[in-house]
Amino acid sequence: MNTDTVRPKGLSTEHLLTPQEGLALGLDRELVWSWNQIVLQCRYPDTPPGFSGPEEQQRAVALWEAQYTAYRKSHEYTLCPKPILPPEQFVGRAEELADLHRQLSGESGPGKVLLHGMGGLGKTTLARAYATRFARAYDAVLWLNVRQDLTHTFCDDGELTIENLSWNSGQYADQAQYFRQKWKVFTGLLEHRRVLLILDDVNQLKDRLFPLLWQLPCALLMTGRVCGADWPVAAHCLSPLDRGSWTDFYRCYRTEPLATEELQRLDAFCVGVEGNPLLMRLAVCSPEQPPALVAGNADLTRYFIRRTLLSQTDLRALRCLALLPASGMETGRFLRAAGLRAAVLERLCAMSLVWVRPQDGESQCGLHPVIAESVRHCYPPTPENCRRFLRGMQAEYAHLWDEPYGAVIKAVPICFSLLNAWPTPRAWLADSYDTFATVLWIGGYFGKSLQFMLRLYRSCEEHYGPVHQVTGSIAMRVGAVYHNSMQFSSAKTWYQKALDILRTCKPCNVLYFYRLAQAAHKLCRNDRHEGRYASAAAYCQEALEAFERYVDVVGELPLPHRKTGYFLRLEQTKLLACQNRHQQALEVCLQLREEFQSEPFQEQQHFVVELDLLRAEILLRQGAALEAMELARNCTALTRSMRGENAKETLSCQEVLADSWAAAGAAENARTLYREILRKLGRYYPRQTQWYEAIRNKETAL
Repeated sequence: MNTDTVRPKGLSTEHLLTPQEGLALGLDRELVWSWNQIVLQCRYPDTPPGFSGPEEQQRAVALWEAQYTAYRKSHEYTLCPKPILPPEQFVGRAEELADLHRQLSGESGPGKVLLHGMGGLGKTTLARAYATRFARAYDAVLWLNVRQDLTHTFCDDGELTIENLSWNSGQYADQAQYFRQKWKVFTGLLEHRRVLLILDDVNQLKDRLFPLLWQLPCALLMTGRVCGADWPVAAHCLSPLDRGSWTDFYRCYRTEPLATEELQRLDAFCVGVEGNPLLMRLAVCSPEQPPALVAGNADLTRYFIRRTLLSQTDLRALRCLALLPASGMETGRFLRAAGLRAAVLERLCAMSLVWVRPQDGESQCGLHPVIAESVRHCYPPTPENCRRFLRGMQAEYAHLWDEPYGAVIKAVPICFSLLNAWPTPRAWLADSYDTFATVLWIGGYFGKSLQFMLRLYRSCEEHYGPVHQVTGSIAMRVGAVYHNSMQFSSAKTWYQKALDILRTCKPCNVLYFYRLAQAAHKLCRNDRHEGRYASAAAYCQEALEAFERYVDVVGELPLPHRKTGYFLRLEQTKLLACQNRHQQALEVCLQLREEFQSEPFQEQQHFVVELDLLRAEILLRQGAALEAMELARNCTALTRSMRGENAKETLSCQEVLADSWAAAGAAENARTLYREILRKLGRYYPRQTQWYEAIRNKETAL
């Protein structure tokens, strides 16, 4: 048989593969086993186990090749560059562009270039212009916005995206382990392609990643306001915009012709700021009030921002934007959170203080880093003057769990910025800070989330005292971080602490009984998982009673809290199933499903999946394998679309589906799915040893 290009080289139907040979060819155990089946069937044609003819053999090989192609697609690493927006306006600097290309292409330099200089000179604009104009000279152009430090930047999957590689707390013990793996994969991919890596806004003189950075096998372009004396790069201190380009520059931002007097005034200002494009742009866009340059002013940007005529609404918008990372955020979400109209951003854009541009199919807004620094210096954002925005962002991210994972990736750097804005979180904004820290652990940053949550707990304890409703609520949220990072013992300690505080303290608002119900629910879930059904039932009863008292006090529940009531009843139903009260549990499941779907919730699938998966497990225990199989198949499809192929929730649904196949006598289907689950557990959740052993025992028993 001719060797097909979709198969690994060296694969032959004449030779059985050993596991070591399969590993060398990039095959997993299941593909090795399937190929060996084909080899054996080729050896014994015209027998019941063998192929009946060439056509059957070709079909079997074609099926194996399709499986191999799908396997490689889900395992091979690929760089996924983000689209790089061209600069909005770009004039002059033709010589700088040509020199950049000579240096980066290796014609007259090391292939590593640093553009540095004071803020506003146009370093990022020049880098964007180069990336746009010379993109065809490279196989890929990667643009990374540097935040915090280089390790965080490279670990951020939103900044550096690699197909089939992403942060997962079940797979990696910490960020350092993930970085080592990602860096290894990244450098390997660079060796096979001509890649331009652009690091924008590198402003630290020392970084532990620098020694590795200089060794990358790619062209490297960095922008920043600093330049290390020992950096092995071609350093270009960017010069001000050449005076010969000033007239063209004015035309970029002013459609109407400039009067002679106005042109002279602009020229005089540009001479005063020494051709700084950012300051020039601000002057061109605000011709009605050109600033008076003061001799010896050490910071013209701040001086100009301070003198600009801004309304209180403008200042509120700028303060909020100054809290965001340099990459900005979605315009619509920002306006909703800040309580602003689009006209405010339009006015600030016209003054060149704010940028708004399309990105990934949606509008983004933000501040130039120099403008942001100026705002923070002249009009410092505080929790007090930004409280409306912080609470608005809390509302935007309160239900991020129900949004696609891509939305989480976008939210993580924003929440980092909001949490890092002030060293001590204000206790009276505890719910807002809690929401931002929760986004971090949803995104997999459990260590960072825990740091912020513990800091918030200490702040609440100092402000409200150790026995207070808010302190107890935040203690419960600390437990949630531990629980979702699989540190169940610590989670239980904090959940118990939260419940003890809430039982002891006096109610301070109507949320008291709601928080009490939540804390009791957490301990109920914990004891149920550990098989202590009597204590779990007691906690469940306490949670239900507290929730009923909350309903009595509030009357009409907010939608999110109504959903909480359904999850409490689901917990009660799971306890019924654990106590072998199967028929009663099934009836409650059906009743809950009908009631829940009649509610006006925008996101229903997650709860419905939990209900149907519980029904499938109960039906399996009752011997109704076919009904269980159908439910598990639907749950798997829904969870895969919501959480992704490799999420724990998806694997849990697949386990029940495999159990159903095994119970129905479809042993081969069950075995194949068990092996797929084992492969994903081994790759993505290596610390889930008990789960892995349980699945392996099921697969071995078939």
